[in-house]
Amino acid sequence: MSLEPTGDILDQYHTISSKLKKRFLRKPNVTEACESFSSLGKQCEASELPAYAGMCWISSARCEGSLGNTPGEASCLTRAARQFLSAETKDHELGCPSPCQENLEAAVGCFAYAASRYPEDCPIPVGLNLELVDFLKKVDRECDVEKHLQNTVELSKDNLDTKIFCLELLASHYIESRDYTGALNTFNDIASIVETLPLNGARAETMLKCEVSRVLLLLILRPAPQKLSPNLAKLLEKYTWGDQSDKALKACGMSQRMFILLQSLVAACQSLDTSNLDHLESELWKMVGKEERELLRILLFVMDFQTRETHSSRLWYYFWQFLYLILIAGILHYVQMVFWSRDLRYSPQTYLDVVDMPQIHCKKLLYEVSHLHKEIIEMKEQLEELRSWKVNYDENSKTNLKKALDNFYSDTIGIFDYASESAGGSVISTPETTPLPSPFGLRFFGTIDWVGQSDPGVLLQPNTLPGRCYAFYGNKGRIRVKLGRPIMVTHVSLEHIRIGESTTRAPKNFEIWGFGERGEENLGQFVYDLDDSIIQTFGVIAKNRTFRAVELRILSNHGNAESTCVYRFRVHSLD
Repeated sequence: MSLEPTGDILDQYHTISSKLKKRFLRKPNVTEACESFSSLGKQCEASELPAYAGMCWISSARCEGSLGNTPGEASCLTRAARQFLSAETKDHELGCPSPCQENLEAAVGCFAYAASRYPEDCPIPVGLNLELVDFLKKVDRECDVEKHLQNTVELSKDNLDTKIFCLELLASHYIESRDYTGALNTFNDIASIVETLPLNGARAETMLKCEVSRVLLLLILRPAPQKLSPNLAKLLEKYTWGDQSDKALKACGMSQRMFILLQSLVAACQSLDTSNLDHLESELWKMVGKEERELLRILLFVMDFQTRETHSSRLWYYFWQFLYLILIAGILHYVQMVFWSRDLRYSPQTYLDVVDMPQIHCKKLLYEVSHLHKEIIEMKEQLEELRSWKVNYDENSKTNLKKALDNFYSDTIGIFDYASESAGGSVISTPETTPLPSPFGLRFFGTIDWVGQSDPGVLLQPNTLPGRCYAFYGNKGRIRVKLGRPIMVTHVSLEHIRIGESTTRAPKNFEIWGFGERGEENLGQFVYDLDDSIIQTFGVIAKNRTFRAVELRILSNHGNAESTCVYRFRVHSLD
């Protein structure tokens, strides 16, 4: 179609605009002007002049607004926005985008004003924002996509199904832009909304997608246990301990095979065992969607990189050890060359001295040789006696050493500690507990300081030193500990040193909770007495069943409102 001259269109536009001017004793015909602007806009569309068509539709929308026709005003604004987007698309296809991007800005403004003309519970504004998001992706404007997706979430408000859909789009955008923390937070929001709604097929599928995606994102991010929120810590525990009876798993309809595969994946990633990851990926690949497959691929890449980095650091360690040994060997060789290179037995001067030696000296040497021979025989007999004594001594020393080691491994109190790191125990999480900065740090060049956080793992280590404890803010805290193996818990022990003002930070009232097949159970409440011994052992409530983890819940301390310090926590079983 032939293009209309731009000058004619502008002249028509000014002619229509002049009709709207107020004149003496004459009221402007707004309806006629609205129809004229609409027909001029259609003419510009037919002439493939989208920018001019957009201006005409904006003028038509103003006329509709002055007439009080709100739906017509919103419709004209939407049509104007689409014309501006068409103009921006042409510039993008030609490879000559405008530096100011006035067409895109005009389209965004038209969409925003059109959305404001609809009622609050109307879903059309959400659709307009999603249309704008699709356009921004086409023209490679990913930096603006997040803002408009968040706007769609805010516009959804009480329409929860629409809000879930918008949150899924936002999570997909975060994954594409490699913002895995934002994606994890978004999936948490989706899960919290779905849990409040009655389940159906679509919502169960959404819940399953959230469950799998959150597990994969946690394995990619690998956050520290103290930084995990309670719901994420519970999510990881579910796949660490194999709790398939969880309500969320039943609600989302996860199959037993998928649960076992995810459980194996979590165990492999936590132990940095990459030998079976390819097999797990191929099995999970058939059960998940496109985004979960992308996360699986990224997880394998991250695990492979971490494994190679660990191997590289080990190789460097062995390399430096090898250089150190070469240096030591060189030094020893140099010392030998300097101090032991002269061998007098083969010196010519020594040989002459022996030949010219008088006869009396030879007799004296023979006497000394025979005397040395007798001494060697006596030493041989003594050596035989020592060997027989050594056999008896080794048997006795082994017995004494075994007793000493048993006492050492029983951790100085004569009862085996199933929570210690040497027994396979570890700290799972510290819910609702904020650690204090660690008193141990590094200083670089006298100016740059590095200070970490207090490590809860010291609770399970045998070396108790002043200041080497898990310290946290306030007088209440929780430490959840995985035991070396499931046991019937009968006793627990708590330890705190007695130096200066540290006694005010010692725990006072505390509870013990066990985690087993029946969930969490209270094993009793106790009091740590400062007038008693440093290590105090308490008998818990007998439950006659095993627990795989316990939680120490500190309810108060001995007077320090700012912080609390725990030196050592032990878990025992006498059954």
